[in-house]
Amino acid sequence: DISCIIKIKVKDILLIDILIAGRPNRCLPATMSRLPPPFLLTFSLVAVVSFQRGLSFCPSAGTVHRRRPFLAPAHHATKDKDSIGPLLSWASTAGIKISPGISISPTPSAGNALVSTRELPSGSVVLTCPRSATTSVLSNSDDDFDRSVLGDAFERKEWGAMPWYAKMSVLVHRASCGAHASGKDVTPWLAALPAGLDTPLHWGGGALAALRYPPMERAVASQRAEWESLHGSLPAAAAVPYGAFEWGMEMARSRSFSSPDVRTLDVRPYALTALLVAAYVGLGLGPIEKAANGAAVVVCANILRDVVAPKLAGDVRRHVMCPVGDMANHDGSGAAVGDVELEYFSDAYALALSSDVPDGRQVTISYGERSNDQLLQYYGFVEEDNKHDVYVLPALGEWDLGVMEGASGRTILDGRLGALKRANLLGDGTDATGVVATRDGVDPAVIQGLRALLSNDGEWDAAQGSVGVFAEEGSGGPALETAVRAAAAAVLRGELTGRGSTAEEDAEELQKMEKRRKVAGEKGMGGVKTEDVLAMRFRIEKRKVLEGAIRALE
Repeated sequence: DISCIIKIKVKDILLIDILIAGRPNRCLPATMSRLPPPFLLTFSLVAVVSFQRGLSFCPSAGTVHRRRPFLAPAHHATKDKDSIGPLLSWASTAGIKISPGISISPTPSAGNALVSTRELPSGSVVLTCPRSATTSVLSNSDDDFDRSVLGDAFERKEWGAMPWYAKMSVLVHRASCGAHASGKDVTPWLAALPAGLDTPLHWGGGALAALRYPPMERAVASQRAEWESLHGSLPAAAAVPYGAFEWGMEMARSRSFSSPDVRTLDVRPYALTALLVAAYVGLGLGPIEKAANGAAVVVCANILRDVVAPKLAGDVRRHVMCPVGDMANHDGSGAAVGDVELEYFSDAYALALSSDVPDGRQVTISYGERSNDQLLQYYGFVEEDNKHDVYVLPALGEWDLGVMEGASGRTILDGRLGALKRANLLGDGTDATGVVATRDGVDPAVIQGLRALLSNDGEWDAAQGSVGVFAEEGSGGPALETAVRAAAAAVLRGELTGRGSTAEEDAEELQKMEKRRKVAGEKGMGGVKTEDVLAMRFRIEKRKVLEGAIRALE
């Protein structure tokens, strides 16, 4: 099955080298080991490029999942509560194939999910969705402009200039009005999408302030301003209400995955090639070996054009909303059991298992290395003990010099701040240049800047007055390294103290919230707002990041 070449793994790289050399390999059928060199080269290129640039979930992919359920957000209810039956019927007519071992089941904390109904072995394909059933757009390109769907509302140039998630929102709205690229009705899929997400975009000022994390407040304010501006820039003829536009962008950011723009399989060149080969051999115009060589060149050229070239282009990516497949929830702990892959020769997306799945287990995927900042802002959930979480502190230029001097036992000498400014290490006061802390410490560039900032005259002269020399760990000597770590840890402790509550107090308050929420749910009454619980969860996780960074520095 040639389609397996775009799913080749690291362990097969040795096999690829053998194929390039053209030597027979006992792991392969003898016919494959004698394939013409052009075919072998393309096979190798496709495999290597696919391994390096495979499908990946973007910061806005998939639905909601918590490894440890803690709430049942109402916003994650689907638009139509009885949507699963119609969705499955529609999926069947759309060519979407769902394994008999998979069911779509509601979960207490993540809405609808893909759940196994029996033990499934690793390698099983549990879902295939033809490309024609998906909704997709391109970033940084207008090649996805489709007049049959968009009508006269947009011009090609202005369409290409829109962010991909705004384009996706417009297409989702057009689909709800009966205009989809497939020419078919997709409303059963749209009805099964969440009615909304519990993202900070919808929160009040009190819940945002309860995060005690100014970077998120500023990010949400920027998001609101951008989305309102995008809606205002839509042509009047597009006739997309703001509520529908906002909902569409949230669905796009939370349920799409992205990949290089691999072209749709065009069978016409292959059919024509087969016809010519048959005529060439049938009419006795030459030996079959020459015909096979010619056919191999055609196949290679098409695969290079459709698969390899788009993956090397880099800046143009295709963002896809895949019905039913978008119900695979996130697990960022490393325990995700599924991967989404493009099957080029069947022109379909497939959800395949990367490990065994026991009966009753969710089929989860990973959206990638997402911090809780990203997960909360665009997906509406917080992942407990998220190893990819970060804490964004003010830029180095805003750190308290007195605190650093006191903790390090050193004096910041004249000219040091100017040197850091010339090296662009002080930041410009925006979150984009803020200091990023993780459980492993702080950004190495910040440590480099602190080495230069706290260096004495002897250490500065030894570095010949160059900030770049301080990039290497221990470059200023053990005494300077100790001073730098003490200064950074002191600043982080100050940030931790300034959060206004202790870890014990936050944990106790969260416990009270969840208890009140449970009691209110049992009595059928309104309880604690979801946004308040999420804010407290987020606050607790951010404290963990700061505490981990301090431990790493000490």
